[in-house]
Amino acid sequence: MNLSARNIHLDRRADNYSLRRSGPQRVNMKVDRNLYDLSADYRLQYGDQRSHIGLTYVHDNHNAERYLNTPQGLLRNAYRFPDVHSDRWHLYYDHYWDITPQHQLSGGLSYDHLTAEPRAKNRGASIGGQTIPAPNQLWQRYYGQGLNRKAKTDGVGAALAYEFRPNEHHTYRFAVDSLIRQPDNTERFHALPGQNGMGWIGNPHLKPERHNRISLAATWQGAGWREYGKVANGDLGGAWQIEAKADYDKVSNFITLDRARGQKGIRQDDGSVISRNVDATLIGAEIGAAKSLSTNLAARSKIRYQYGENDSDNRALYHVRPLTADIALDWRDYAPFGSYNLGVNLHYAHKNSRRDSNKATGLGLDYPTAGYATVNLYGSLQTRDRFAITLGVNNLFNRRYFAYNEQPHTAAINPNPVAAPERSVWLGFNYNF
Repeated sequence: MNLSARNIHLDRRADNYSLRRSGPQRVNMKVDRNLYDLSADYRLQYGDQRSHIGLTYVHDNHNAERYLNTPQGLLRNAYRFPDVHSDRWHLYYDHYWDITPQHQLSGGLSYDHLTAEPRAKNRGASIGGQTIPAPNQLWQRYYGQGLNRKAKTDGVGAALAYEFRPNEHHTYRFAVDSLIRQPDNTERFHALPGQNGMGWIGNPHLKPERHNRISLAATWQGAGWREYGKVANGDLGGAWQIEAKADYDKVSNFITLDRARGQKGIRQDDGSVISRNVDATLIGAEIGAAKSLSTNLAARSKIRYQYGENDSDNRALYHVRPLTADIALDWRDYAPFGSYNLGVNLHYAHKNSRRDSNKATGLGLDYPTAGYATVNLYGSLQTRDRFAITLGVNNLFNRRYFAYNEQPHTAAINPNPVAAPERSVWLGFNYNF
């Protein structure tokens, strides 16, 4: 039986002028958030089977207010999060069954319930004779209905997986699942009005996402594989490993940020950022290989690809990783003081040919990025498993490039592309007690 409890308190102050050139208006943002997280889980094993049951509860108080700097001082002119109080319960049960040493079956069920109430939803403001609409008025204006009750969403999830291990060097896994993702505060309760496409209005009536996914994974190892950089039984030729996995995810009610263009269910056509439920397809694939070239030298590589499509609007999803590849070469050896290793990594990213960069038809936050490649160096010294020093140089050749953005959302309505860091040197220390 495991019990845990934690509290996270966030008190943040931000503005649009301290770290950059301000616009015509100086504004401040005050964010206060309290998260209370309680969880309990119990594990039991009987014969070749084991079970895991658990319950989590999260209470979230989230308030964020925007203030305008005026000669009279700071005056509130909008809510980013209008004093949102939410309670989330998550109940789950997982079961694992080792049918034989070669065959394992696992499955799980879950139930998720979320209740949220934006308590400042009817609080507007007035500055210099100008009336600022309350969050509920904004939701009514953009979605045709306000929120006159608590927002309640729930859903059941299920997962099933089969793993086949014909021997100690081969593993194959097939899994299917149908899971939900609840909308977050940014997607639902944002309430920042603006002109000329500068508003950001969340949608309190969003439905949870439903992910229906199929995934495949496989691992092949040679007889001499122990782990990366280590050889088993002196079998250098057999010290190799290949890993591959792929998944196909058909999403109903996918939650996407978009621009108000009078779409179905959207009452405005002013280009402000909104939230919608759409159907989407997500595909991912990854393959990696590793090989010991000697007892000290090893190499590894990995290629990743992701695909995201907004099926309802027939366009690419934003913030999806392009094709990337990594190749690394590592040297490890022992010394009188302990051990050391040196390595070099080549990272390559293909140009993002699929992107959401047009505000007239999509969200318009993906900016074109050319393909690029960077080289990174790193090394470390370890003394008898106690103390370690790590040192590295990123972007060795000081390339100027723009990395893709794969964040789940962005905090800027009109972001500007920012170049990746120039050549940088880092140093780290680690001590084990």
